[in-house]
Amino acid sequence: MTQRQAKDFWIWLLLLALTLIIVVWGLGEWNPMIHTDSNGLTLLIFVLFVMALIINVINTLYVFFEFNNLKRFRGLFSEHIHSLKRAAKQSISIDQEFSISLIENRLLRRESWVQLSSNLMITLGMIGTVLGLTTSMAGLQSAMNKIELTPSSLAESDLSNLVNSPIDGLTQALSGMSSAFLTTLLGSILGGFFLKALSHSTVNLIEDLLDNIRYKTELEYMSGIRQQIWEREITKAGHVSEKLRSFIGLSGGVEKNLKMIIKELNDATNEMNKFTNSLSQGIGESEKGYLLGSIKDVIKTQNDFTFVLIFALVILTLVSLYQMFF
Repeated sequence: MTQRQAKDFWIWLLLLALTLIIVVWGLGEWNPMIHTDSNGLTLLIFVLFVMALIINVINTLYVFFEFNNLKRFRGLFSEHIHSLKRAAKQSISIDQEFSISLIENRLLRRESWVQLSSNLMITLGMIGTVLGLTTSMAGLQSAMNKIELTPSSLAESDLSNLVNSPIDGLTQALSGMSSAFLTTLLGSILGGFFLKALSHSTVNLIEDLLDNIRYKTELEYMSGIRQQIWEREITKAGHVSEKLRSFIGLSGGVEKNLKMIIKELNDATNEMNKFTNSLSQGIGESEKGYLLGSIKDVIKTQNDFTFVLIFALVILTLVSLYQMFF
């Protein structure tokens, strides 16, 4: 593991230790205020923080241990190499960025829950602030209503109520302001600072892992995978060349036989013409017409037979070519 990789993990570990110290120390200070929060948002923020922190720790340790798998050819690195080899069997060009993007999306999706929790904690802090100030305003209004009672309308026995009644409203107002400030403080510190810092360190560690996978793959495996692709394509080209040579040889034989057949048909036609000429000199006009018609029919049949034979040879050649290449 390089120095930058170790630095990313140790920065995350330092932030985690600082976070735990602040949280443990803050529990003693904030515990009474958490229990007095009537809205319950303070407890909800703290529970959400603990869950997000556990997810972040699991994700970070998972990514950190994947660095060791680079040396052992296990885990995500092994999965990445096998994906490239499977893709190389179907294509003549190979690029590892697609497989890297799939691994990156998988790791970042897990960490996105931590970032979502951080934003939710900040939002809950703002909601708690509004609810706390609303409660505070209601308490102040109640206290002011009690103070506005005129002394002339009060009996001597009601003086104690005059003193105690505004105190209840002021207590409610102070409790609302305490809840407002506490929810804002917890949401901002735990969610807006610590969780975001921890998640940022984890994302940096993920990017370092992907860079190492990309670099190690390109350095040690991509040349071998590309060589296998070229060897496969060269083998295919050799098979195609061999089939082409076989086809050329077969075509040469077919062409030679076809020429011989055509030559023999032409010779037969010439002999038939000579025979016709000799016959035409020794027979009458009626026999001559009949004989010429018969000979023309024979020649036509012979030409039709030649055409059918040539067509059959072409079909046979095309079938042989299809079987060779497909």
